[in-house]
Amino acid sequence: MAELSSNKQWSSAGCIVLGSSLISASPFFVEFSGLGAAANSFYRMAIGGAVLFLIAILQQEKWPARKYFGLYLLAALTIALDLVVWNQSVLYIGAGLSTVLANLEIVFLVLIGTLFFREKLPPLFFKMCGLIAIGVCFLIHPYIFEMQFSNILGISFGLAASLIYSIYLILLKNLGTANRGSETFTLALICLFGAAILALFIALTPGMTFSIPTTQGFFYVLSNGLLCQVLGWLLISKGLKGVSLSLSGLLMLAQPALTFIIDGFLMGRNTHWLQILGCVILLAAVYGSMRREKEEKLA
Repeated sequence: MAELSSNKQWSSAGCIVLGSSLISASPFFVEFSGLGAAANSFYRMAIGGAVLFLIAILQQEKWPARKYFGLYLLAALTIALDLVVWNQSVLYIGAGLSTVLANLEIVFLVLIGTLFFREKLPPLFFKMCGLIAIGVCFLIHPYIFEMQFSNILGISFGLAASLIYSIYLILLKNLGTANRGSETFTLALICLFGAAILALFIALTPGMTFSIPTTQGFFYVLSNGLLCQVLGWLLISKGLKGVSLSLSGLLMLAQPALTFIIDGFLMGRNTHWLQILGCVILLAAVYGSMRREKEEKLA
């Protein structure tokens, strides 16, 4: 019995790592596609939303409550903005650094909870923030010295993506609680509404286009939608049900870590020892924050 439970946990952990590995490729698909940030985000959400909608129908999920239509639109607007801002950060400073900076939502979640929901500030919060600040400084120090405007924008967009994503997670949590048994439909509708918002934005903005420049770019866009938006998150969702909270937090950090490592080997970026140390400090601090928060919720 214990061996069966152990095998199940290993299987779940494998799903999370595999899903995170797939998602870690997303910023590279964005970078190599030849499309702008908004168009990349549109195709990812449109492809992902359509496939998730089909999966929800095949699973015979119940239709989500219509009274939350406004909340769906708000969540769609938020995740669409998050993807555009993050993708633009990728195009400015590369996949590795932008992805690590965009995974600091735990800090903003704690701040939002304290300021707006009267949640108690965790005792170790300021220590974790100090470590995160040190990690960020180590990571971005070459870009600061270069003082290029595109680098400053890329760093700013990466951090902004964390803030926007934290707001999206709060909205998604409320929708998930209100629509139990309709989780896939919920994600599908958010993706499809987000794609519609981005389609309107691209259509009304001069100079923007839906056109994919090359056949190679088409396959990158398709892979981003199918592998990252659909398969990656389905594997993670499946794996999260079979592992402990602390282990799930650690395994989820495989995504920014893998992106940073691949970016170093593949593109030769962010390979200074101080940047690598900064990445390690940052991910350790984020994991520590996540584990502490989950332990307090269980207490």
